[in-house]
Amino acid sequence: MPELNMADISLNPSSPRNDSPHKGNRFKYSIGIGILASILGLLSVSLSELGAQVVISEILASNKSFDLDNDGKSSDWLELHNLSAFPVDLWEWTLSDDLERLDKWWIPNLAILPGESIRIWCSGRNQRNPKGALHTNFKLSAKGEKIYLTEFGVEKPPHVFDYTSFPQY
Repeated sequence: MPELNMADISLNPSSPRNDSPHKGNRFKYSIGIGILASILGLLSVSLSELGAQVVISEILASNKSFDLDNDGKSSDWLELHNLSAFPVDLWEWTLSDDLERLDKWWIPNLAILPGESIRIWCSGRNQRNPKGALHTNFKLSAKGEKIYLTEFGVEKPPHVFDYTSFPQY
């Protein structure tokens, strides 16, 4: 029987940052992950071996009229895509355009299915209702910048989408 790795279990009731919208539920969520890690440990499988991977797959900065958001505005947007073979819960994931503040916008509690994509509008309007259109609290730069997708509580660097060198049309 494989040994349980206590590093996989977190009972820390505090969030990575005090301004996390999930701060009151972190304890319950951590215990659930701990139980899941225990089960996966017994099956000799880890989450990293399963290959959970969500990436920023597409960005439209300086949207002039390509697609309209839920308010009828041509806001900029980005797309998150699940490359893995199983659903990924985005509960503790964030988006940011600032490396010094990776927790700039917390993604609401929703899951992204295998091979699926979700669109997030970068309008600056900060709408986080998982049943409605999602809008970050920042806008994309038409000149290009780096956008960071971070999963807090996981020891890995953020996914970086750098669109500073793409052609501008």
